[in-house]
Amino acid sequence: PPQNLDEMLNRFAQKTQQCLPIRIGCFACLNMKCVGKNFLPKYYVGQEESRLESPRIIGRTNDLVRKLRDNKVDYNLEFLLADTDVYDVYGNYLINKDNTKEIRWYSQKLARKITNDQPDSKLSNWSDIQSPYQRQYQKDFDYVYNNCEKLVGKEYLERSYNRRYQYFRGQVGLPDSESMRFICYDTAKRNVALYAAQGPVLNKEFDCILIADPDPTRMGMLQSLLCPDLPIWYAFPG
Repeated sequence: PPQNLDEMLNRFAQKTQQCLPIRIGCFACLNMKCVGKNFLPKYYVGQEESRLESPRIIGRTNDLVRKLRDNKVDYNLEFLLADTDVYDVYGNYLINKDNTKEIRWYSQKLARKITNDQPDSKLSNWSDIQSPYQRQYQKDFDYVYNNCEKLVGKEYLERSYNRRYQYFRGQVGLPDSESMRFICYDTAKRNVALYAAQGPVLNKEFDCILIADPDPTRMGMLQSLLCPDLPIWYAFPG
């Protein structure tokens, strides 16, 4: 079910009364890749298709848009390219410190696909949305990073740590080391801090958000850590 449905409907009603479109946001993640270099994980921006480009998600998006149109809902559907993740989560572990070119390539490819399937929607860089709130975002990010275990629980962090550890050891083929284990823990905490710090920005800018993550309630929980009234429409399959 939706999260904070009453708040969502209230925002929809207010926009309707003001003759303004409902603003709906949905994140599109970059295709982050990892390789081993000098016995440590190093990341780069890949160019493979995103989850939003899969036939199942495209079909579901088309269905949602059709229902909005059939019910004469005035809306703006904005897909948000998560272009800050590469630096805020993986910035210390990148092959190249500047990934501007790779992000632009990925954005152009994804924008063509999205506008072909959803002509009324658009793709925006999340960095542009976040920019006016950067000071508060960084303050929230640091707070969550430094209080991560208290906010999400030790078990959550351990699961996230273990997923990264198994991935580095099994798929990337890295040997066990103290440095590698630190990266597992650091990126796990940074991932939580990123999503949590994005929440207040989303809450101010959008009437509701769609989550197309494979584990949508997990992401919803993280993005609601600092703003429990954030309206979320869990419209996609896990």
